[in-house]
Amino acid sequence: EEFYLYGLIGFAIPLLLMRYNMYLFSKQKETQVNQLQEFNRMLTENNEQLILMLSQIIDARDRSLLGHSSTVAKYVAAIGSQLNLSEEQLYDLRRGSLLHDLGKLGISEEVLQKPVRLTHAEFEVIKRHTLLGEMILQNIKGMEKIAVVIGQHHEHFDGSGYPRNLTGTGICLESRIISLCDALDTMLSTRPYKRAWTIDLVTAEIVRCSGTQFDPDIVSAFLAIVNTAAEEFFVNSTETVAATSSLRELLLNDDSK
Repeated sequence: EEFYLYGLIGFAIPLLLMRYNMYLFSKQKETQVNQLQEFNRMLTENNEQLILMLSQIIDARDRSLLGHSSTVAKYVAAIGSQLNLSEEQLYDLRRGSLLHDLGKLGISEEVLQKPVRLTHAEFEVIKRHTLLGEMILQNIKGMEKIAVVIGQHHEHFDGSGYPRNLTGTGICLESRIISLCDALDTMLSTRPYKRAWTIDLVTAEIVRCSGTQFDPDIVSAFLAIVNTAAEEFFVNSTETVAATSSLRELLLNDDSK
């Protein structure tokens, strides 16, 4: 009986030690996983900040577009949520909206800031910004989808857009959303060639272009937001750009008012 007890203890101790070692190993792995998750969160945050900074640099090249990209990002997030997009889709949507005009870094300021109507040749130069932005990002790991989004954000639902005359769902969803929100901010904001429109005028124009320039489903999501959003949600982005204006002055030593 005593031998049996010692035998049982001798058998149990290694099992208990093994169990304890497994527990320590598990806790160590849990700590490592938590550290990796925290590192990944910080990396994502830093990437977001870098993208936001780059979007401000893009906008800063043209005073009339200061605040444009971040305002478009606000609108696309609202429409994306209204459409119940996944977190991954919303993440791509936000990045794509902040960088949608990336290709304008390759367009001369003489053309970008021309205070009068562009010639046909100059407009063709401006239209290249979609392909330039796509080319900049398409070989960067993790940005391949954003490259596609940027390349398609001026395509129209009926095929009348550019650069490839894509139609309907042949245009990626993120680009269809950005297309509407890009136009939305342009209409709501002051430009050298126009005054800011009221939200009522903008809404009427977007409804008029449903099925031609814009995806009808995205127009419906926009209308739902118009009916529920606070009055101050829709803004003239050129009036909310103090920080970006300072950035422009630093980048370009611009003393113009």
